Amino acid sequence: MDIMDKYRQPLNGGWYAAPEGKDLRVPTSLPALVKDLFPSETGPVLFYNEFDCDLCGDAEDKIVLCFDKVVCGCEVWLNSVFIGSHVHSEQRFEFDVTDHIRSKDNRLVLRVEGIDSKRMPNFGQVYGYYTVIPMTGVYGEVCLIKKPRFGITDLYVVPDLDSKTLSVELTLENSGDRRDAKAEYRIFDGGDLIITAFETVSLKEYGRTSLKQSFAFDDVKPWSPDNPHLYDIAVSVSSDGKTDILKKRFGFKSFLVKDGWFYLNGRRIFLTCAHCVETREAVVHARTMGFKALRYLTAMPSEEILDFCDETGMLVYEECAAAWGMQDYPNAPKDLAAYLDNMLIRDRSHVCVGIWGIFNEQAGPNALMKSRRIGETTGIFDFAVYYLPRMRRLDDTRLILLSSGRWDARADIGSYSNPHSAKWEHGWGREGEGGTGVPFVKSSPDVDPYISGLGDVHLYPTVPIQNRVRDFIRNIGADSNPVFLSEYGVGYQLELYDLSIEANKNLHRDHPMHNYYDVQISALEAWIEKYSLQNVYPTPRGFLWASIEAGARQRRLSIDAVRSNPRFCGYSLTSFSVGNEGVYFRNGAFVPGIADALRDSFAPLKWSVFMDSVNLYENDDFGIEVVLCSEDALEPGTHTALVSVSGKDGVVFRDEIDFEYPEDRPLAASVFNVRPGGLPGGEYSFYVELKGAVQPACGTKTFRVYSSGSLPKLSGLFLCVGDTGAIAEFLVKNGMEEAKSLEDSDVIVVCSQIANDLFRDLLDMARAGKRIVLLDPRVGDGSDPASQEFMESVGSGGNAGSSFGKCVYVRNWLYHMDNYISDDGPFNGIAGVGIVDMELFSEVYPDHYLTDTAVPLRTCCAAFGSGLFAEDNCIAALTMGEFGFGRGRVFVSTFKLTENVGRSPVADRMLYNIIGGL
Repeated sequence: MDIMDKYRQPLNGGWYAAPEGKDLRVPTSLPALVKDLFPSETGPVLFYNEFDCDLCGDAEDKIVLCFDKVVCGCEVWLNSVFIGSHVHSEQRFEFDVTDHIRSKDNRLVLRVEGIDSKRMPNFGQVYGYYTVIPMTGVYGEVCLIKKPRFGITDLYVVPDLDSKTLSVELTLENSGDRRDAKAEYRIFDGGDLIITAFETVSLKEYGRTSLKQSFAFDDVKPWSPDNPHLYDIAVSVSSDGKTDILKKRFGFKSFLVKDGWFYLNGRRIFLTCAHCVETREAVVHARTMGFKALRYLTAMPSEEILDFCDETGMLVYEECAAAWGMQDYPNAPKDLAAYLDNMLIRDRSHVCVGIWGIFNEQAGPNALMKSRRIGETTGIFDFAVYYLPRMRRLDDTRLILLSSGRWDARADIGSYSNPHSAKWEHGWGREGEGGTGVPFVKSSPDVDPYISGLGDVHLYPTVPIQNRVRDFIRNIGADSNPVFLSEYGVGYQLELYDLSIEANKNLHRDHPMHNYYDVQISALEAWIEKYSLQNVYPTPRGFLWASIEAGARQRRLSIDAVRSNPRFCGYSLTSFSVGNEGVYFRNGAFVPGIADALRDSFAPLKWSVFMDSVNLYENDDFGIEVVLCSEDALEPGTHTALVSVSGKDGVVFRDEIDFEYPEDRPLAASVFNVRPGGLPGGEYSFYVELKGAVQPACGTKTFRVYSSGSLPKLSGLFLCVGDTGAIAEFLVKNGMEEAKSLEDSDVIVVCSQIANDLFRDLLDMARAGKRIVLLDPRVGDGSDPASQEFMESVGSGGNAGSSFGKCVYVRNWLYHMDNYISDDGPFNGIAGVGIVDMELFSEVYPDHYLTDTAVPLRTCCAAFGSGLFAEDNCIAALTMGEFGFGRGRVFVSTFKLTENVGRSPVADRMLYNIIGGL
């Protein structure tokens, strides 16, 4: 038996739970979440346990009742005696129950409060999208521990790499009649004892005594991801024949920001980080994929996970429950201080902890998504700014970040505080350039919620990533200090069926997650039936898997833009966890392709290859830009790249190109451009490798060349209405004639939003037999789409009773819509049936969708999005199809053709196919 088992009795089994005031009792074991036991309960829940105690009988010891964590607060009774209360959701706590416990027939009762998300630190649960129901309950373990009335209560170790010293602070507690004690310190490097020291201690009669010691090392081995070297310290304290021993591991590291860059042990690194789930497997997999740090967002990781990160060399960016969604209320400053203090005191001896984070996306006045005003700071934010010196008294050795995303928009306040500094420093972005702040100017929706000038930023690009957005990402920080991209990501569809199966296995039958999945599954299946999509994939699950498998490609493309920006000092991925974005499914299986994509994207040496378009005409003179991304993995100087382009007939272009990698070793450098010249029609692959060196990752790019003038001529009369762009010119060029009037035309092409009266006239003409192509369905009464703000409900408008339903604008970002081709006629020569490739269709990809339509005569393309911030958490829509109107037809498309015909081969070919197929 382990010596500790003799003094410890777990109480995790034999529990019952019941809503307060109700007789219903449900058997359970710990941990126990209220939402799993009583999904509809919002009030207090009582937890009961009846047990015998095996630890009674030694008068020199005391018996302590210990709790790992209770969310959010509790009151405790033992044998009908009120023992005490606790309101801190992340803090371990205990009660001395020596005078109240007995050997047999003990009855323990916990009254667990619900979460008032606006009146307490809430793990981000103030945001409705974050969780379905508050996660109250009893976490971890409840146990009885027999403790001596004299012993060690804390051991705080502070290694310093620069001075090669270890400072130790030992706290002793005495509640007996002991006056003197002897402390022995032993320090080990592996199995070798390297330092021994002794100290005689005069104890306080009652209360705590603190001891401080410092030890010098002849030499130290730094802790790093590549070599997570750990030392051990064992401290034993003896008094009157009683001995207490405490052991702790530690390591030497230096982690800070210098000149805007992250430095680990004196070496600049590109900090690759991600929001993470709390499992050992996730830590191992993250290391394999190239992550240097994991961010535990708005919830402290367990000490077991921190121990494992110590061992495996994974840096940790840690936040507490007060980090996200903290509100202004009377006790908020006191609560925030308590949560921050607890985080630092509990975890400050772990070498893996590199960053303390105070806030995530903290803004006011109430930090609620729909009512927030970025740039208007809250009282709790101001309190945090001035709490830094107190944090430094608890831990002077870690980097501290103020607020991830900097939604406060206070450029006068720096984003970070380096070790041994008690001020917020201005080393990122344009922070500190005078004034009391920056006036908030809302960023482009395509990069929301990015705030210009700040140094710690969040950015979620609209997908597909257009060239202007790609170039914007690549140039952030070009006129400023380096920038930390602390949130950025792209996503995919939820695997609704597996999630529903898991929920049925593990969740209470009344749990709201069942409805969450069931409603979306019903919507998906109804959408498939309504638009006759059964020929696209064998089962409804196939639509979701197509999105999931395409997610890896989108991840690669998005990180190419990030890695090619030499001013980003680090990138924290959204997310490594589950949902619409992570590396894992709920069952722990890898999302296809994501692991490989991340490993390649975070390689110390990689290429980022860019083209203005992957769709070209055969006579186009085009360029391919090659960016070298290096994390000190390549020596400065002249290097040679081997480049080639190959197609169905083999290699059509080959060259050797000398380039210079600069002496200052930038994290990214655009090193050369390739111009292969006009190529005949076909699909091609560009390939680049480095001659005589270890090969960088990601050295390929595929593109397509379209033949011009090889298609049969169109025929008939047409007339365009609205802002026509280059459509009329294109149709004439391809054989059609422009009619003199609407009545004379064979087909009427509506190129942009038009007035109500004209739209009604066109529908009357359709009923009389005309064919109409509607390239902009934002027409008719009330059809202006509402602008969708970041994380707000999808805007919609239009006449739901019409054949075209509602025209809905959706900003595709982390949670997005995918399009699926069911009739490849309009896509002939471009793509076949199946999911629409976002890169291939980048220029023309829709951002408007038709919901609540009538059943069309013909469906060409339809769209579905799961897990969205919309009614029923999903959108099922049409993006291309044909409706019958009397004797005529109306062909509807929301693809962006008007603005791209004449510029994009894909837009040209789609319009040609649509008109030719009428």
